[in-house]
Amino acid sequence: MNKELDIDSALGIRTSGRVDSHADVHHHPYEATPYEVLDRIIDGGYIDGNDILADMGCGKGRVSIYLSLRTGCKSIGIEYNKELYETAIDNLHYSGVKNVSFVYLDAAKYKITDETSFFFFNPFADNIFRSVLNNIIMSYYENPREMKLFFYYPDDSYLAILRNTDELSFVADIDCGTDTDRREYVAVYKIEILKD
Repeated sequence: MNKELDIDSALGIRTSGRVDSHADVHHHPYEATPYEVLDRIIDGGYIDGNDILADMGCGKGRVSIYLSLRTGCKSIGIEYNKELYETAIDNLHYSGVKNVSFVYLDAAKYKITDETSFFFFNPFADNIFRSVLNNIIMSYYENPREMKLFFYYPDDSYLAILRNTDELSFVADIDCGTDTDRREYVAVYKIEILKD
């Protein structure tokens, strides 16, 4: 039995696998976040029905559909790859989940307004990530609110950027893996503007 395929089948979606066809120096391949990882975020109480989640580089839509279904959160998936975006739209249709939408756009150009949570599985290169992170922080200044950022299997370069961004505070590491893979976790950060 394959838990990933079984849950996909139960939800009426197809999100498993890896897609390298549109990867380049700026955009990394699509690989589905394991359902067990998403369950650990849910079980930790990090996302609930009051959240508005932006899945940056949503691929086939698994994170948006599953987290919305399980928590009641509103979810928006942002995807630059047209083929993956169209698959996400199909998956949404077949899943029947209502509180999810997908946007066909480069994440660096996405206008953040009232989103409260942001999910990343190393979707793009550092230069795009810096732009997206800057947009998230600017959104906080325009509309102060509690904001959480989730980084599954975080790349070392992402972590260096996060550690050197004054507006971010580390919250927790959610262990998701085995002793053999030190990156099998979710790093959780929050926006926290320190006052002088």
